[in-house]
Amino acid sequence: MADIFGGPILRRSGDLFFNYVSEERVFMVRVTRECLAEGLG
Repeated sequence: MADIFGGPILRRSGDLFFNYVSEERVFMVRVTRECLAEGLG
């Protein structure tokens, strides 16, 4: 699976991780299972 920028989306313990690039910074974003459940119902 890849994010919208073509980078990989990693999965660990049900949570999703991906890198978000903003200007000269890179952030690792974690989306928890709870957030996914609320967002996707």
